[in-house]
Amino acid sequence: ITLHQHYTARKSFEAQVEYVEAEHQHKRVEHDFPEPASAIRFATEFGIRSILPAAFYRLAVSDASLRWEDWNYATVDVLSARWDLLEKEDWARYNRGKDALADLIEDLELFDFDVLSVRCCGDKGSCEAALRNLRRNQESHCSTYFARQPDILGAVLKLRQQAHLVGLCHHCVKSVAKFLTKFMEKTWMNLPEIFNLQVSEAQ
Repeated sequence: ITLHQHYTARKSFEAQVEYVEAEHQHKRVEHDFPEPASAIRFATEFGIRSILPAAFYRLAVSDASLRWEDWNYATVDVLSARWDLLEKEDWARYNRGKDALADLIEDLELFDFDVLSVRCCGDKGSCEAALRNLRRNQESHCSTYFARQPDILGAVLKLRQQAHLVGLCHHCVKSVAKFLTKFMEKTWMNLPEIFNLQVSEAQ
């Protein structure tokens, strides 16, 4: 599963949530998508290891207080799982991965004025002020909620979308978007390490 496929599935999920809410339908949108614990069991038992990084990421950003079978209208857009399907090794990887993903937000905080387009920037002062605003938006993700459901890829996607709205010049928007895209790509490539999946692959 690629980062592009993950992004496409996310956009599809968000679009379905908007439709369900607009139509006042009573359904859990996530039930139209693969359930992560089942995917992990299937991939482990049949040796389809390429599924595991995305499945564990999906598990890590799920609400551990909700089960797949639960239902109420207020949770139409949440992510849950069949937690009882997880084995001891799965739980260890889940907990390790959640902590590692939550820590990544601190790495993202390191982005500074170097990400601006120094050569082409049309208004350095305004773009530096805009970047500070973008940083403040990013800091809002550093919360108790993020620690529970550390959707770092979702947070970065939102920042990339907001980069067009905070007052950056055209060249700096492209530069910041490039930086954030590389951050997402690196994170996606590192998911096997984040969830300690290379150990099993080497066995």
